[in-house]
Amino acid sequence: LLVYNIFVYVSVKDESYFFYVMYLASVTFYVMLEIGHGVLHLKFIIDTVGKDYIAVAVWFSMWWTIKFFVSFLNIKEDHPKINTTCNILFRIVIVSAVLSIVKNDYISILWVSAFAMFFIIGMLLLTLYIWSKGSLHAKFFFFAWSCNGIGFTIYAAMINQLIPTSWFTIASAPIGVLLESILLSFALAERIKTERGNILDANLRAVENMARYRSVYDNALEGIYQM
Repeated sequence: LLVYNIFVYVSVKDESYFFYVMYLASVTFYVMLEIGHGVLHLKFIIDTVGKDYIAVAVWFSMWWTIKFFVSFLNIKEDHPKINTTCNILFRIVIVSAVLSIVKNDYISILWVSAFAMFFIIGMLLLTLYIWSKGSLHAKFFFFAWSCNGIGFTIYAAMINQLIPTSWFTIASAPIGVLLESILLSFALAERIKTERGNILDANLRAVENMARYRSVYDNALEGIYQM
């Protein structure tokens, strides 16, 4: 899905696709680093970075989530108050990421874990509000983000020994990310289809208007009375 969406971004040059690709890359790196698949696929990078900087990986995932959220749902234009909230969250994420690099200890893990839960719930509530205002794109984002949130919640519960370890609880985070990626890919494709349809309709209306005005121009006297 990551490679597919890279090709789509190169084709359509849509800003949302870029942020989506970067989000997918960051969250995939986190999952591989946390669960251990990265040892096989990204051995050199994992050996260089290590799990000591897993909090930084989470902060980068949230960073790209905010960028994608703002772009995909047209937050700047349609919801300026929510855009202000996103700017505040964005700054918190940046500062926290830098502090996690400088002060890489147990406190940074606790802080990113607590903030991540707040972040997941907050994004769901904001998306639900935007959906209630009539945004069809918010519906896709809500269900996609729900899959992600449920997956990571199950995984976090397993890590904290609240539920037993099994193949399902271990795979819950990757499954959640996969379902989220599929839903968001469909959502982005639907958005592009809708926007291009609107552009086509606008062009057709423009041609019809030009034809109407042309008729008025060619039949000046009759056109005056028609107007």
